[in-house]
Order: sequence, then C-alpha cells, then structure tokens
Amino acid sequence: MCQPLWGVELKDWLTIAAIAISPLVALQVQEWLAKRKERRGQKSWVFHTLMNTRGTRLTELHVQALNRIDLTFYGKRFGKQRQTSKEQAVTDAWRSYLAHLTAAPADPAGQGVWNGQSQELFVNLLVAMATDAGYEFDRDQISRGGYVPVAHGTAYTEQEVSRRLLLEVLVGDRALKMEVTKIATDPAVAAAVKDFYLRMAGAVDDDRALNVKVTPPNV
Repeated sequence: MCQPLWGVELKDWLTIAAIAISPLVALQVQEWLAKRKERRGQKSWVFHTLMNTRGTRLTELHVQALNRIDLTFYGKRFGKQRQTSKEQAVTDAWRSYLAHLTAAPADPAGQGVWNGQSQELFVNLLVAMATDAGYEFDRDQISRGGYVPVAHGTAYTEQEVSRRLLLEVLVGDRALKMEVTKIATDPAVAAAVKDFYLRMAGAVDDDRALNVKVTPPNV
C-alpha cells in the first residue's frame, strides 16, 4: 500500500492535480472549439457565396470565393495536412474545375462544348461542398443557376460590351464615329463672311476692283 507523501494521500494528490490541470484543459478545449467554429464559418461563406453567385460567375465576389477554396478546405494542421474525405472531395473537384477554366478554347467553335463541361465541373464542386456542409441538394437544384432577373443580365451584358468598346477606343483599335448634323453660327458673322467671299470673287472676275492703299515708307 502506498504511503502518504508529506501526509497527503494519493487520491488527494490526484484531486490537486485535476484541479490544477482542469483550467488548462478547459482553455485547450475552448481554443479548439473556437478554431472549429472559425473553419465552419469560412466554409459556410465560400459555399453560400458560390451558391448565391452561381448565375453570375464573372463577378468579383464569385472569383474571390473560388480562390479561397484551397485554404478554407485545407483540413486540420497538426504537423501536417489532414483532410477529411469530404474536404478532399472539395479540393479535388476544385482542381479539376480550375484546370478546365485555365484551358479556355481560342476557337469560338469549341466554346459551346467548353461551356457545357464548365457547368458540369462547377456543379460537381458545389455538390462536394454541400456534402461537406451537411446539405442535401440534388444536382438539378444546383445546376439551375439560381434566379437572375432578365434586367440584371441585360445590364451586365451592356456594361461588358461598353467596357470592351471603350478599351478598343483607348488602345486605338476602334475609331469614334462622328456625324455633324448642325453647326451653330452667329447670323451677323455668317453674313459678313459671305459678303467677303462675294467681294473677293468679284475682284477676281474683274467685275470689281480691289481698293489698294499705298502708304509711303518713312524716310
């Protein structure tokens, strides 16, 4: 049987140790919960942003959300990267989608096929994110693209066309078309100019003489 140390029983030492350690354990647990909540919040922001902008994928907010996927779904960091199977499914889907986005066809004839593949890969990405977040969306719900009013789409298209035309003008690839329909003039000035030209024409045709004044030079 263990003898008491300094008159204190073993069970009392265990109680003292538990009391001393418990604040440290509580602090570690609190820190772990805070990091877990932060990771969930970041994942939620990326997923919600991509869902909200899936009908307008050229917006800056949509691109920002895409560029945060690698960091947000990186996984736990205890000496090395440790992803869950769901997180790895997200990053794998993102790598496939990114590789496709950076290989856009130069030939307009292949644009239709490329767009179809883009849609398929993007839906794969959102499905993986929904699974990680615990949502049960089917592919049809996600692929519909959300609600984008026609007026918003028209306005966005017009802004893009205007931006491209302005850029072409600034770099000298396009000239501004100008058409003069009316020039505002002063009637008195117009009459004086007309009279001047009539007098000049008459002098040239010998109908009129030019009045010449000779001023002698200063001696």
